[in-house]
Amino acid sequence: MILVSIFVLSIIVLFISSYNSQTPPKQINGYQAQFPVNDRWYHSSILKFSILVPAEYTIEDQQITVTLHNKKGDIIVSRVGTNFKNIESFLDDLQIKNKLEIVSTYKSKINELDTLKTNIKYFGGPKNGEITYYFYKNYAVYSLSTSVPTLFSDLDTIAHSFHYIP
Repeated sequence: MILVSIFVLSIIVLFISSYNSQTPPKQINGYQAQFPVNDRWYHSSILKFSILVPAEYTIEDQQITVTLHNKKGDIIVSRVGTNFKNIESFLDDLQIKNKLEIVSTYKSKINELDTLKTNIKYFGGPKNGEITYYFYKNYAVYSLSTSVPTLFSDLDTIAHSFHYIP
């Protein structure tokens, strides 16, 4: 009887420990994040934002931009001031001045901020273009971008974690 109890108890312990060791994906604003538990929040008091950064990235804060590096490439976060009253006008002007080809645009709200996700191609740029999220807040436009296709999924998750810090 004691042997059976020990056996059952050991099966239960094995089941519980294997269940707890599995890292469930995180939910960020309804978006399914794919990063492990050891990712971390990065806060920029100068640029007034915070993002969830995967563990495999290093962070380089240059005060006007923040670069997230990993073995595959970079994700760039920046902020610029603007006189435009909305993100669409800003992007229209950017397209004209920089002669960009906007392949696709998706409008949404992330953490209550007006957001545009774009695929932009530009002369001499990468074949797949560059995926950029634009956030608009108080006459400032934040952009999170990468031209590395293997980082597009990470960019999506990081962008969905973006918070403006007043």
